Amino acid sequence: MDKTLSMILAGSAIFVFSACQVDSDYNLEKLDTKVTILKNAEFPVPDMTPFKLGDYLDLDGYEYIVCDEKGDYQVSFALEPMTATVTLPDLGDQDRIQTNYKPVVYGFDSVPDFLYSQDGQIAPDLSEMEVHVEMDSEIPAEFSIGSTIETLRSGAVQHKYVIDNLPIRQGKNDYWLMEEPTRENGIAVPELGNLLSPFPDALKMSDLTVYCTANQRALVSPGTEYGLTLKASVSSPVCFKADNRFTLSFPIDAKLDLEQVGLKQAILYLDYENTIPLNFSLSAHALDAGGKRLDSIKAETESDIVGGTNGFTSVRLATQGDLRFASMVLELTVSSDSSLAGIHINRDQRIRFYGMHLWLPDGIQIDLDSNQK
Repeated sequence: MDKTLSMILAGSAIFVFSACQVDSDYNLEKLDTKVTILKNAEFPVPDMTPFKLGDYLDLDGYEYIVCDEKGDYQVSFALEPMTATVTLPDLGDQDRIQTNYKPVVYGFDSVPDFLYSQDGQIAPDLSEMEVHVEMDSEIPAEFSIGSTIETLRSGAVQHKYVIDNLPIRQGKNDYWLMEEPTRENGIAVPELGNLLSPFPDALKMSDLTVYCTANQRALVSPGTEYGLTLKASVSSPVCFKADNRFTLSFPIDAKLDLEQVGLKQAILYLDYENTIPLNFSLSAHALDAGGKRLDSIKAETESDIVGGTNGFTSVRLATQGDLRFASMVLELTVSSDSSLAGIHINRDQRIRFYGMHLWLPDGIQIDLDSNQK
């Protein structure tokens, strides 16, 4: 039992005994030896270690996951440059030009559970995906290119995107492939946000086609060899999907030791700071000294914890008999919704519980004669 609580109980007992005067004409056996003390008393509970999102998701240490200057996580990687040589013979009316190229593959040797998850309980939203395409051309004419991007998982193609008719001029050319273009030179690619969902084992740029009209071919010397270099990089901020739902458990590191006293109800008050873009539904359960869950004790919470907010809440513990327990565990059911979708995940986002204290509205009932029975 907590030392402070032990001293208070002992002092209360002494006070009650000293207040009872011995009277030979009075039958002491008829005295009600049950007394209630510490009504409306409050006991502080040590603060819990903050739950930090970056520690839980374990996204650090991967070459294709970076943090920007604000600490936001991003999936970001570049494919090896694709080089090709082009020789323009006299093709007559043919617009397609033959190229020699080698497909480029980017493999993900190791993928964190959060990105690779297939259980549907916790999954990332990478819908702000962008593919940056750079083409350096030595051809003194304007032409168009096409390519195919595929994602592979367990050897099978899970997504395939065909990119056609990107106009290329001599020199450097930049394009941004996006589901909803917001950049200059942005090219709309339907459902590109699904490129890495679910996260693949590899990404492959599998071909390169080149087309040039007769008017532009006239600007090129037939038989001359020209170089082409194609570079591509992929980036997306990491968010939570709107339909995530999973459960976390936090032990309250406090030696409550209330197994030896007869509580009727207790209320745990706590302040919280939640910078994580997730909602938390709070519940609790009590444990005995051996760590066994006491299902006879019911816990009711005052309110849920909304993502990105600060506030306070409480957990009311009650039972049909006496409320006796040794420790407590907070259980958080985590969920996200449309109002939180699209908020970038940051390594420093956290939820913190502090200012915790246990309130005893009915006090503690003690049977002063219990040791004689």
